[in-house]
Amino acid sequence: MNIRQIVGSAIVSAGVGAVLGLCIAQIAAPRFFSKEYQELPSKYPLIGAISAGMIGGCQCAIWQLKKQRDQEEA
Repeated sequence: MNIRQIVGSAIVSAGVGAVLGLCIAQIAAPRFFSKEYQELPSKYPLIGAISAGMIGGCQCAIWQLKKQRDQEEA
């Protein structure tokens, strides 16, 4: 497996996830005045980056394993 490709895919996916998290934070601005709700939108980009990075890295690894298995079968 190509680790550099997996890490690159995870980083690009994390960037996209962070941007989506920023967009969601702007769209879903809380109307409540409680401190817990006011700090929540600042965590959306971090949550988006982590989850998208994990998904992107896993997806790339699975794609590489499938490609390797297909080459072994041929």
